[in-house]
Amino acid sequence: MNPLIYADDDHGLPRVVEEILEVGGILIFPTDTVFGIGGNPWDERALTLVQA
Repeated sequence: MNPLIYADDDHGLPRVVEEILEVGGILIFPTDTVFGIGGNPWDERALTLVQA
């Protein structure tokens, strides 16, 4: 997988997030204090990536 970086004001971002989650990908996103990791918890591919 290649990392993709998007601006938070990108209006196409919700569709990109949906596409990533549909194929078992994960998302890394900043919060106020740490970075979060997101993915579909019912998708084994995403769980494998988070656990790696």
